[in-house]
Amino acid sequence: MAINQSVKDAAKGFIKSGEVKHGLLNSVEIVIRAYDPCVKCAARNLTNKGFLTVEVRDEEEIVKKLS
Repeated sequence: MAINQSVKDAAKGFIKSGEVKHGLLNSVEIVIRAYDPCVKCAARNLTNKGFLTVEVRDEEEIVKKLS
């Protein structure tokens, strides 16, 4: 739950008025790495291979996918 909240908090700094600023995926990766070195490797591997996807949602639907 703590990782999820940290990712959400980090993402809020990159999403303003529905616009997603450059650097969101990197910020999410940094947050994940702060929690666990093993997760760090997994997150980096997912990012480098294009498997990490961030979904930006409003109250009802996905408005943007980043990977």
